[in-house]
Amino acid sequence: MLRSNSKHYFLGCVCLDLVLLSLTTAPSFAKAIIKHANDSPGKTEHAPAKRSTKGHTNLGEMLELQQLHRLYGRLTVSIIPSAVSIVSRDKDFGWICKAPSWDVVAYSKVRKIYYVYPYKSWRQNGIKTALSMENNDQFLHWPLILDSKQKYAGLDSISYDLPNGGRSSLTAGASIGKLCVAERPGLDPNVARSMNALYDLPQAKGIPLLFSRAYGGHGFGFGLSYNRQRPQGINWISTSSSRTREIDPALFVIPSGKKSASDSEVLMRSGELEDTFGQMMD
Repeated sequence: MLRSNSKHYFLGCVCLDLVLLSLTTAPSFAKAIIKHANDSPGKTEHAPAKRSTKGHTNLGEMLELQQLHRLYGRLTVSIIPSAVSIVSRDKDFGWICKAPSWDVVAYSKVRKIYYVYPYKSWRQNGIKTALSMENNDQFLHWPLILDSKQKYAGLDSISYDLPNGGRSSLTAGASIGKLCVAERPGLDPNVARSMNALYDLPQAKGIPLLFSRAYGGHGFGFGLSYNRQRPQGINWISTSSSRTREIDPALFVIPSGKKSASDSEVLMRSGELEDTFGQMMD
């Protein structure tokens, strides 16, 4: 009887110890379970959900200018840090110049032809196109004097004067021309250089917005002129507006399916020759 009671007493103590042990270890065990659940790879409650960008790719911004050139007419100019696209709004031609080659490519979409002005050539000699019946040769290396910083066509710009200094007989004024450019952070210098070469302008750092110069009228020499105009000022290039918009990659891709041609074939058609000469005679 005593042995039976002792056995029951011993079993009772063991059960009590097990109960106490379970009570003391349960919180730690529960914490371990929770920790394991939080560490599970499938747990996403605390991770920010990734937002889909499909269909919402930001291509960045480009600068778009509406310009008027004395030789090329109305132009839409699109500029990004490493390329420029210039498209005539009136005639079937345009130009693209971009990294890495920086060749200037003239093209006609309708007639599917193109012509290339190599980088080394235009950097050394500028660009004289088939429409260059007038030129600014005497002004290309003229000294530039800083005039002011101002807004022009909605852009922060720098204005330069071309002083007379007795070097020109076109006008007796103190200035024979004005050049206005816009500097853009991050813009490759070859963008502005190619525009200056194509527009036949004095070299200045910045996107050309305006070049006005003294103009002596049309003449045969020996003091004879066929339009009898007194010396005046003309806008060689001017800018009417500017805006930023999302980049259109197609503007900077030379249209496919083109064949090589001369620049006169690209830039001039018989129907346009009369208009071009007429503009020059005005």
